[in-house]
Amino acid sequence: MTPEDLAQITVIIAERLDRAVEALTANLSEVRQELGIRLDTLNRRFEAQAPTILSIDQRVGALVRQSDRLERDNGAMLANDAAQQRAFDALAARVAKLERELHPEQLP
Repeated sequence: MTPEDLAQITVIIAERLDRAVEALTANLSEVRQELGIRLDTLNRRFEAQAPTILSIDQRVGALVRQSDRLERDNGAMLANDAAQQRAFDALAARVAKLERELHPEQLP
C-alpha cells in the first residue's frame, strides 16, 4: 500500500467514525429525552398517589391500634371465661359433695 492509499483509508475511517459518533450521540440524546419524559410521568403519578398512600398509611395505623385493642380485650375475656369456668367447676364440686352428704342413700 502506498502512503496515498493509507491516507485515503484513514480519511474514510475518520468519516465513518465521525458519522457513527454523531449517530450514537443522536441516539443517546433521544434516549435521554425519552427517559426524562418517562421519569416526569412517573413523578406525576407518584405525586398524584401520595395523598392516597398517606391516607392508607393513616388508616392502617388506626386498624393496627384497633386490632391491638381487640386482641387485649379478647385475652381479657378468655381469662375471665377461664376464671368463671373454674368457679363453676368449684361450685359444682361443692354441690356434689353437699348432695352426697345430705343424701347418702342416693349414692350409686
